[in-house]
Amino acid sequence: YAEHPIIPAYVDWMVKHFPDLHNMDFPAVIDCANGAAGAVIPALVSAMGWQQVEVLFPEVDGTYPNHEAD
Repeated sequence: YAEHPIIPAYVDWMVKHFPDLHNMDFPAVIDCANGAAGAVIPALVSAMGWQQVEVLFPEVDGTYPNHEAD
């Protein structure tokens, strides 16, 4: 048994393959809706250097306490 964290590798891949998006200065709100996106989006926002992006409900919770993940 071996564990290999895939989220950091995925975020690194995204940063490498989308260099035009790195450090973009744009206001945005990303609603993760307590779904699987919450496991990736905060790390991606940080790695991309998006200072004006607000992330809502990044806590992964299958009961979707804030609203339906649609």
